[in-house]
Amino acid sequence: MGGLLYNAIKKKGQDKLKTSAQNLWALEAVDIDGFTILAFPANQFMSQEPWDPPQIKDFVITKFGVDFPLFGKVDVNGENSHEVYKYLRNNSCLYDPATEKAKNIPWNFGKFLINKEGKVHRFYTPKEMPNEMIPEIEKLLQ
Repeated sequence: MGGLLYNAIKKKGQDKLKTSAQNLWALEAVDIDGFTILAFPANQFMSQEPWDPPQIKDFVITKFGVDFPLFGKVDVNGENSHEVYKYLRNNSCLYDPATEKAKNIPWNFGKFLINKEGKVHRFYTPKEMPNEMIPEIEKLLQ
């Protein structure tokens, strides 16, 4: 199974969230066989995610109809970065072999496309919309 992991926020910048969450839901609704989206809320970007996980889940389900797996809050950058995000950053274009360090995810809605083998295929910046990823996802799942 391939997948998409992304970090999410909801409170401040709700217009951006609406666009991104609805695009992610539309991407999930495409029903690409063998594909799933995993969302990890983070509060590292100007403290835009102060709610606890049940509140976040209720908000995104009620407001946007999103029903893909939503995990508990994690750190995506820094010393306390979740192991999943350490792996993702160290195995993507964010890793700099010259310094042997991974750059930080720059902002909310950073997305990692993962292939069937669990390897990072590509990191998408927050500015890249999920619907732009569909051709690449379909190609990976062939």
